[in-house]
Amino acid sequence: MKADFLPPSVVDIQDKEAIAKRSSASLSLVLIDSVGFSGSFPVGQFLPHPLIELGANWLHFRKQAALTAALAFPIIDPTLIDALRCSLLHQEMPGWKAAIASFTKSGGYANLGDRIAQVQHPTLILWGEADDVLGTDDATKFKQAISGSQLIWILKASHVPHFDQPQSVAAHLLTFARRIGN
Repeated sequence: MKADFLPPSVVDIQDKEAIAKRSSASLSLVLIDSVGFSGSFPVGQFLPHPLIELGANWLHFRKQAALTAALAFPIIDPTLIDALRCSLLHQEMPGWKAAIASFTKSGGYANLGDRIAQVQHPTLILWGEADDVLGTDDATKFKQAISGSQLIWILKASHVPHFDQPQSVAAHLLTFARRIGN
């Protein structure tokens, strides 16, 4: 069997059709504090492209500026610098700006709930018990919507459990991969 492991934020910003194509080609799925039930932005479909591009540039700039400022001060905790670098990774991926523009133009995840329920692959849902970005409600929504999925709460972790508790996340990923036959 094949398991697709994608950076969480890359999955979160893909347009709905790209998710559907990838999902049909995959045999298993791992969701880590994923957006899918929240994140509706219906006004996005009416925004002019230059404004959407400005927004994408702002998203990148604010994190890059925070990293630059943190690097300028030697008293900044190195863990914060690592977190900032990690938060920029998905934005450095080829096509990120186009994907975020497509996502914005699509209106967000307003109509994705029904499609989530169509996922038939073995699915592991890892969620930080203290997710301060999305909250924790969507974790149980994913669990309820995807038949046979497994939800594991990552203790002492927020929205980025693979950063907060990398050993725990890695252990769960390995167990899942072994269970599905990888």
